[in-house]
Amino acid sequence: MYKIKRIFDWKFFYLVFFSIISVLVLWELLLPKYIFTLDMVFTPTINNINIIYGFDLYYVINLPFRLALQAVNILMPFWLIQKIILFLAFFLSGVSAYRLCPTNRYGKYFAGLIYMLNPLVFVRFLVGHWLFLLSYAILPFAIKIFFDMFERPNKKNIIRAAFSITLIAILDVHNLFLILVIFAIIFLFRLYRQKSKLQIFTLFKSLIILLIILFALNLFWVLPLFTAEQIPSEEIGREDIFLMQPIKVFDNLPFTFISMLGFWRAGYNYSMLYIPFWYLIPVFILLLMLYGYFISNSQHKDEFLVMAILSIVFAVFMSIGTTHPYTKSFVLQIFNVFPTLFQIFRDVQKFLPLLIITYSFLGGIAVGRLIKSPRKIFNYNFIGEEKIDSIKILSVLVAVIALAVPFIYSYTMFFGFEGYMRSTDYPNDWYELNDYLNEDNDDFNVLFLPWHMYMDFQWLPNWDKRIFNPAKDFFTKPVIQGDNLELGNVYSASKNPISPYIESLLDNRNNITNFGERIMPLNVKYVVLTKESDYGGYAFLFNQSDLEMINATEHFLVFKNKNPISKIYQTDDLDQINDWERLDHTRISVVEYIIEEPRKKFIVFTERYSNYWRLGANNPFERFGVNIFTYNGQILQNIRFRTHIIGYIVSVVTLLVLLFFYKKQKG
Repeated sequence: MYKIKRIFDWKFFYLVFFSIISVLVLWELLLPKYIFTLDMVFTPTINNINIIYGFDLYYVINLPFRLALQAVNILMPFWLIQKIILFLAFFLSGVSAYRLCPTNRYGKYFAGLIYMLNPLVFVRFLVGHWLFLLSYAILPFAIKIFFDMFERPNKKNIIRAAFSITLIAILDVHNLFLILVIFAIIFLFRLYRQKSKLQIFTLFKSLIILLIILFALNLFWVLPLFTAEQIPSEEIGREDIFLMQPIKVFDNLPFTFISMLGFWRAGYNYSMLYIPFWYLIPVFILLLMLYGYFISNSQHKDEFLVMAILSIVFAVFMSIGTTHPYTKSFVLQIFNVFPTLFQIFRDVQKFLPLLIITYSFLGGIAVGRLIKSPRKIFNYNFIGEEKIDSIKILSVLVAVIALAVPFIYSYTMFFGFEGYMRSTDYPNDWYELNDYLNEDNDDFNVLFLPWHMYMDFQWLPNWDKRIFNPAKDFFTKPVIQGDNLELGNVYSASKNPISPYIESLLDNRNNITNFGERIMPLNVKYVVLTKESDYGGYAFLFNQSDLEMINATEHFLVFKNKNPISKIYQTDDLDQINDWERLDHTRISVVEYIIEEPRKKFIVFTERYSNYWRLGANNPFERFGVNIFTYNGQILQNIRFRTHIIGYIVSVVTLLVLLFFYKKQKG
């Protein structure tokens, strides 16, 4: 009973307040169905097998979080998990910024509101960057932990700092970079302020211990990524930096970012579109931040000012640099030296959390002073006692306006983002088709067409019906689907060797009558054509002698390959696909097979080509995007998984040891 009463004390009312705001934002989206946006596509189940075994490096950094989602999915459906995650993204944003700001509760509420309700959060929600938002939400918590660590560099605070950085890394790599920048800024300022050699030694000792812990704790993704032949970010080239240039307001990049705008994709209903003289709002927020800086007695105010400056400089430099003739060559040279940084931040608006944290921290200090201590703002001996009451009223009025600003500047976020999207479910025939495919016990792949990475789905009740193709995640059977970005003049940046083979077939579709035979090397038993986008351009499927249409539903046409398909073939002639024969084999695991001794020269293993596959001691050679071997033993295995195992073991052991020591520490 005592704990219940404490929640409703003013001291804890902020938890209720930010819960209410979060519910109001999501109000129209809380139905027991899914929310679909451009990059946010949840499905009834989640499958992590390919990530665990190292076939999908794109999500290896998110693996612990995805495993947690898979575990929670046992207890509740994914539509409910999605709603909880989105609620937490808003709720934690407000709470964490509230807790970080070192002022009275009025200033803290401003800090939480401006960090929670702003154009960056608005547009990132609409494009479905939910992992980015979730990690963004806990950035202030991590900063507070850093302050505690540098003030009291004991083992417990060092472990907490390691956990906070690791959690942000697991959620989103962009905010991992930002939190490391923040950590470096705080560390350098703290180093500058130290007076004794002992304090400097203690500071560096804490840093070294933290780095060692971070390395061991994150080895589960660091080791696979940094020892891989290619990493996911390599799919992003120079062209992407040009394509994702920010949309400027008033043709002014610095003001664009000061306004927390600059997302490269158009078509979103920002509140600014409906507010006269809207540009006064970001100017007002900027002035609040500057005022908060000059009146603050917090030792951390300089760090936050540097964060604001860096966010603007980074964003402006990277967006101007590739388009202006005087800076283009310089930027491209830097790209050659630090390609990963440019690849990660091709969307330069993702630098802005640094600025918004500064708005929140210093602006909150300003609002707190305006409401609680207005007499400290002016010199009363100069203005006269008779004006004291007027000054008090004016300062409180400015503070009230400041508290209203986040609601005004982001009012289109409330009650479901003005109908931009609606909760819905997958059509019934999606579930029916999945059940049908699962009734077939063969080991096969499904080819999903049309061949697009992003596609408009007319069954969505959204204003923008374009989303990431959900087929691969929705269907239980392995799905081959488009991974072609189709953005500007970049058709595809995919490194998947199977994709060019499929695309070459589709480019020549009008001259093919044996499409089923052509996709035999990919172990495709079913071709699923969804009635979306340009599906009319796939009428050639009806003219294939070796494809049979077996089902037609409201949203699908399903074709079956008449050719005998197999996970592993044997052949004497790679060009005569119709003469390929099935090779008997036993699957031990996803990364290990035992095959019978072949009667023919070549062995075709229909998994995506990887130089890490071995048949005995033989490396594969590539054809059709898959693995071709000559016989050298019965064991077919992927040696890459051994690297992942080492990383998993080290990270798990480190986690258990840290939890043990954390529990033992006092204070």
